[in-house]
Amino acid sequence: MAKNLLFPLKSLDITKVRERNSTPNEGLFWKIISALDMDQKDDDDKLRPALEKLQLLPIPYILGFEEGLQFKIFHASLQLHPTAVARGLRNDMFGLGVRYVICGAIARGKDYFQAETKNPGWIPKADFFQPLLTLATWAYELKTGLPDLRYGDR
Repeated sequence: MAKNLLFPLKSLDITKVRERNSTPNEGLFWKIISALDMDQKDDDDKLRPALEKLQLLPIPYILGFEEGLQFKIFHASLQLHPTAVARGLRNDMFGLGVRYVICGAIARGKDYFQAETKNPGWIPKADFFQPLLTLATWAYELKTGLPDLRYGDR
């Protein structure tokens, strides 16, 4: 029998991945997320309080926030895909849409996000919240005047 090279992680223990699903500044990450004002109608108004906090931090923390966000999106999407495929979610969910809906779950806060993603094969219930993907970039731009995150500035 040939070794399956396309899916070498078949025996991956997702609970171990979940245990590592944190970043060194985990508490700070969720403190910034908790500053989002999701009761506002306008996306800019939802982001503004978190942006005000994030832009005050040193550049490495802003970059760390972005890394933490991408880390959470990546690990949540690893758990999402098998069930989403099995239940026949639309194919566009696997493009940017899946990132947007995971951002929606993150924007609802740590407890909500962890409850949603604790089981492999979760199906997202949160709304899309694409603007969260721009939060670190905006904070970086306000702090430095540069339009893009630059990891060489650490």
